Amino acid sequence: QDIVIGIQAYTFDELNLSSKTIGILFSSTGVVLIFMRLLGLRAVIDRVKSDRAIISMAFLVSAITMFLIQFSNSFVVFVGLILFYVAIYSLISPVVTNIISNRVNEEDQGVALGINQSYASLGQVLGPVSAGIVANLSIGLIFSWGSFLLFVGFLLSYFVKTKSKKANF
Repeated sequence: QDIVIGIQAYTFDELNLSSKTIGILFSSTGVVLIFMRLLGLRAVIDRVKSDRAIISMAFLVSAITMFLIQFSNSFVVFVGLILFYVAIYSLISPVVTNIISNRVNEEDQGVALGINQSYASLGQVLGPVSAGIVANLSIGLIFSWGSFLLFVGFLLSYFVKTKSKKANF
C-alpha cells in the first residue's frame, strides 16, 4: 500500500503528471499483475524450487527497486521501476499462501490462512498511515520508508526458521 500512496503523491507533486497519465500508470500495473499471476508466477516457481528463496528474493529486490524509485529523474525510468517492482512484489502473497497450505494440517488451513489474511489487512492499514506520517516530513521519503520495511521483511524471511511440515496450528 505504501507504493500506491507514494505513487499518487510523487506523481502529482514531483513529476507533475496529469490524472489521465496517472490512470494509465495504474492500469499498466494492473496488466503486469495479471500477467504475473497467470504466467510469471508459474515460470518463477518452475525455475526456483524453494518457496523461501522466492520470498526472500522478492523482498530484497522489491526493497532495492523501491529505494531506487525515489532517484528516478525521468518518467520512463519511474514507470519502468514501478512496473518491475509490481512484478516482483506480486510473487510474495501466492507463495506465502502455498507455504501455509503445505505446512499446516488440512483441518487447520482455514484458520492459518485467515490469520495470514488478518495480518495482511493490518499491513494494508498501517502501511498507508505510516506512509502518510513519513510524507509529512518529505514526499521522497515514502520510498525510503517502504524500502526499509521491505528490507525488514527480507531479513525476517531469510533468518527466521519455520517449523517442520504439517505442524499443528
